[in-house]
Amino acid sequence: MPPRATSAFFLGAVTLALVAACSGGKRILLVSEDASNGVGGSAGTTSGAGGVATMGAGGAMPDATTSASAATGAGGEMPLMCSGGSSTCGSTCVDLLVDPANCGSCGNACPIPQGATAVCVAAKCGFACNPPSKDCNANTADGCEVNTSVSLPNCGGCGFECPASPPHAMGKCTLGTCALTCGSGFADCNVKVADGCESELANDELNCGNCGVACNVGNNEHCIGGLCKMVPFNYGVLETKDIVYSGLPYLLLKVKYLSDTSIAENWCQEYTNLCTFYGYKPTGCGQQFNSGGYGDCKSKYLSDGVSDSLGCNASGGVQSAAQQNGYGDAAGHNSFAFHYCSDGAASGCGKTMCSGQYCNSALSYFDYSQPFGYTLCKK
Repeated sequence: MPPRATSAFFLGAVTLALVAACSGGKRILLVSEDASNGVGGSAGTTSGAGGVATMGAGGAMPDATTSASAATGAGGEMPLMCSGGSSTCGSTCVDLLVDPANCGSCGNACPIPQGATAVCVAAKCGFACNPPSKDCNANTADGCEVNTSVSLPNCGGCGFECPASPPHAMGKCTLGTCALTCGSGFADCNVKVADGCESELANDELNCGNCGVACNVGNNEHCIGGLCKMVPFNYGVLETKDIVYSGLPYLLLKVKYLSDTSIAENWCQEYTNLCTFYGYKPTGCGQQFNSGGYGDCKSKYLSDGVSDSLGCNASGGVQSAAQQNGYGDAAGHNSFAFHYCSDGAASGCGKTMCSGQYCNSALSYFDYSQPFGYTLCKK
């Protein structure tokens, strides 16, 4: 009679069966009860037609290990049986539907693209991106090709682009957030990437030298060279630039009126104070214009009259110099220097500045209605 995996014997009126089985790759013995006895079987007898197993001498119960060994294969190893839809791959039970090392079939390992983890879904290979990497080009061949923590075009996520060259700055992506590297002398004081590093710290009245350092403009304190200083003029200095025009050195200034009323004797003296504060002279008509109000600009208000490089009036020369140095918004109505310094007149060296294009002939031409103006101070 060939070996059987099941051995049975009587114990009183109950039949016990020792069954060798496999669950989850482990061998176990199952014990079951049978309410009926084998035909003619009895304890201590040899198996007959009723399938009764032989008990040991004196009716002893056979050893469970001996009974279970009937189900083992050659060499005494139990065959591996997998449960729950798992399949046998070598000596391991695996789920071919989700195992990336055995996806769909044993040994079919899913590839691991850059920046990703291999996955198996419904027996098909795929991948999941490892943050902060993302698959922004929808090309499975290069996996999760973008590091969104540093990518300008994909900062923090696909398609979230940082400006590359905002004003006075270079854009960058830091830890998935757009940021700026400011040019020398500039700062991002309003914390807005879109307008770059908008503050020029050398002359910003609200951010003088550093963000948040405001000068007391009401007390005639202004930002000069990154420091709040008391100044003897009522101009707000927006920008300064050393230039050469017609072979001569000048300081180009972009200014605005802080009030229509001069804090000096008059607006002609204000212009003199502006240039001398920086160590320069005010400019105007050249050496051939010396009589009347032309001469007063030189004798009383210290206008540099040696060169005729700016013309007379000097507005056209100032405009040309500013435009040549990158200030395209310079025009005849907002470019000024001394012209005809008649004292007291509203159109001359008055205490109150007039409003309306070309209304003032002493400072030709920059009136109070203009948001800013350009002038030159002579070195």
